[in-house]
This record gives sequence, C-alpha cells and structure tokens, in this order.
Amino acid sequence: MMASVWVRNLYQKTVWSPLNTATIPPRFQIIYTLVLPFKYLLISAYGLMSAGAPITSIDLVFGDVYGDIWSIAVAVSGLAAALGVMFYSRFIALEQWALAFMITLMLAYVGCIATAAIVQAESFRFLSLMLVLIFIPMPLWRLLDIVRELRPARHV
Repeated sequence: MMASVWVRNLYQKTVWSPLNTATIPPRFQIIYTLVLPFKYLLISAYGLMSAGAPITSIDLVFGDVYGDIWSIAVAVSGLAAALGVMFYSRFIALEQWALAFMITLMLAYVGCIATAAIVQAESFRFLSLMLVLIFIPMPLWRLLDIVRELRPARHV
C-alpha cells in the first residue's frame, strides 16, 4: 500500500503527469514526453556500452584511459539529462547543466576525430565527424531553449 502511494506521488512529479503537462508549451509536448527522454536514455546507454570499447580517435589524441572516462561521462550526462526532462518542473537546471556538459564532450570528440583524420589521413574519420556534427544540434537547441525559458521576462 505504501509503495503504491510512493509510486503515485513520484508519477505526479514526472513530465507525463497531467499536473505537469500544463507547464509544457503545447507545441513541445511530444518532444518533452517522448523524444527527449528516449534520446537521453539512448545516449546514456551508448556511453555505457562504449565504456569498454576502444574509441580510436580519443585514444590517439589523449590515450586509452581517457576514452573510458569520456564514455562514462557521456553515460552520466545522458542519465542526468533524462532525469532533468522526466522531472521537468523540478530538475530543469539539472538538464541544463547535463546538456552543457554533453555538448562539451561532443565538441571534444569532434576535435579528436578531426585531429585523428588529419594525422592518419583517413577519409572514414570525416564520416564519423559528420555523424557527430549531426548529433550536436538537438542538445544545443534544447540547452538554448532552457536558457530562454529560465530567463526572466523583460518588462517594457
């Protein structure tokens, strides 16, 4: 009985609760309730799965250990961003910081891929670079959207 009350209270604080959908702009409800949580959880899963695998461009620039640290950092930032969007009304700042960290990690990865492509002169690295550059705009848009949302309104 106590667990069901706890689960119900937890659900009422999520983005899927009818109590919180009023705080989400109607044009973004599908994005907030479906796309962003799923995407952030996939990013977190990617980070966990890539933790043991060598990331050659990062390993070439920084060494073997940094690739694993980078993967775990991606997993943690993805999970933090997912929690931030799932509990939208309470943890929007968590999502903001997680996205800023995730974008920083992706830009570091872009630099590593570009450096590895120049050093080893492999054209396939540029395809990886294009893939990462395609990935960056969604978190960047969301980060800028959060900043716009949290900014106090100007009174003219």
